[in-house]
Amino acid sequence: MRKGTKHPEATLKKMREAKLGKKRGAHTEEAKKKISETKKKKWREDPMSQGGMTGKTHSEESKQKMREAKLGKKRPTKKKAESTEEG
Repeated sequence: MRKGTKHPEATLKKMREAKLGKKRGAHTEEAKKKISETKKKKWREDPMSQGGMTGKTHSEESKQKMREAKLGKKRPTKKKAESTEEG
């Protein structure tokens, strides 16, 4: 079908009937269990897969280094839209 044209009524009816009774978007209990097991297995094999700092904190030494690295650098500021009223 070309872009911008509408489906005939018979085709629309077929599409509605095909979708009838089907759950969309929700996982079955079996699928949820499978996803959960896969995630647990992946986490056990590679804890870093969730992100490098997950469950960790920076040491005081690292924090101080970061402070010093940022010292003197200007932080970006949000510019407000200024209205010029001339009258």
